[in-house]
Amino acid sequence: MSSIKQQLLEAIRDLNVSDDYGDEVWLAEIMKIWDHIHALFSIQEINWKNMVKKLKEEGHRTQPRGSRDNATLLKQDFDRRISTMDRSLTPSLKAWFEGQNVQELVKLIVESVEVPEDLKSTEVIVLHLV
Repeated sequence: MSSIKQQLLEAIRDLNVSDDYGDEVWLAEIMKIWDHIHALFSIQEINWKNMVKKLKEEGHRTQPRGSRDNATLLKQDFDRRISTMDRSLTPSLKAWFEGQNVQELVKLIVESVEVPEDLKSTEVIVLHLV
């Protein structure tokens, strides 16, 4: 992730806009926001992996597509179990159980991240230097 972060920083520098907003202090604020966003997604990924690990330890497995043997009973048991877990991850856990592809799992995990209001702003980050 650090190489992507470095590329972002260099791209912002290349735009020559940082001079208008506070130069290195402004860039440091951008990187602080980047780190906050990265932490949110990393925590969600860790939570998801821990939940899947726990489910596997309890005997739950991804169901092969088209499997019918005891499928209804297994699904009911799985649904009952995940109802006691973090609800924001329910769609991604169900997708895992159903054997969805990795792209779908990642999409659902990303969608489950709760982004704080202060990070949803599309306004320019302006420093108020005293």
